[in-house]
Amino acid sequence: MKKVMILLAVVAVGLFYALPAEGTYYYTRWTNSAGDNDYHNDANWDTKIDNVPGYHLAPPETYDGNTWYVDMDKGGDDYALVTKGSYSWKFFCGYWKPAKVVLAEGDYTFHPGLFIIGESQPANQCQFIQHGGTVEGSPVIGRDNGNSPFGNGWGEYIIDGGTLNGGKITVASNRANYGLFQIVGTSPTISISKYEQWPKGINKYGEESPGGWLKVILVGDGNGVSVIDCTNGDGEAVLSGTLHVDISQYTGDQTTIDILTAKSLVYKDHTKTYDPDASDDDPTEVPFPDLALSDENIAAGFQLAERDNGDGTYTLQVVIPEPATLILLGLGGSLALRRRRK
Repeated sequence: MKKVMILLAVVAVGLFYALPAEGTYYYTRWTNSAGDNDYHNDANWDTKIDNVPGYHLAPPETYDGNTWYVDMDKGGDDYALVTKGSYSWKFFCGYWKPAKVVLAEGDYTFHPGLFIIGESQPANQCQFIQHGGTVEGSPVIGRDNGNSPFGNGWGEYIIDGGTLNGGKITVASNRANYGLFQIVGTSPTISISKYEQWPKGINKYGEESPGGWLKVILVGDGNGVSVIDCTNGDGEAVLSGTLHVDISQYTGDQTTIDILTAKSLVYKDHTKTYDPDASDDDPTEVPFPDLALSDENIAAGFQLAERDNGDGTYTLQVVIPEPATLILLGLGGSLALRRRRK
């Protein structure tokens, strides 16, 4: 009997230290159990730790040192909807599973700590979509967890409204398979201290990974898209991977479009190196390749350019052909296709 009592006491002490105290927030997991996509509905979150119920784990509206995991087995149309302010110590959008988080329009602050989008298998696409609100954080968009060469990490951050006040944006971090930062139109405000976009590599299947992508979708007239302000703090932009400019919704007549402004614009001098095949047996470091336009942009005659602003900052630009030239290019492509068909 005495041995049984000692064993029960040891178990009780173990549980006391293993479980969080009442009211704390720890490893919150999105389940979408309520089915309403409401990020602030407790019923949509896992409310137990190690199958022990009774702990409130839904995201708080004040900082409480918690970690959130937004994972969805089904993915697809399931998503977590943010409609008001939230705070966390760590935030993972997709951790080995597909996930989707949507920030609704509105005036509120979403404040993640460690902010990772898509630390998952290549096929598990993770999306973080911002329509409004203010995000205060440093997103890592696509991150390989280091367990395999170029095998993991697939994340997308799409912003068409609201504000992103970040310390640093990292795209396709740590040899990730794929990362995309996409800006739509002129509504968003993006103010950061550093931007880093990693190049393509060879994934664990022996295939070329997409690497880091920056995509800007021009809408309306004027410049057509918000310029990334990377002049705060360090102000360095290290750019490799791919840049794609979509002008299908552009009605303006500017042929030089500003994309990103930084104190230090590094996209051709190869000051950074990486291991392209992530081989532990032969970890050969090579210089970052140039930032490259997408194949579609090159075919359409787009070109990269740089402007010295005269105030210690530089702007990365894309020069696009005039509308008449684009029409001729389109006609030329159509004629070429017709000839091939004949």
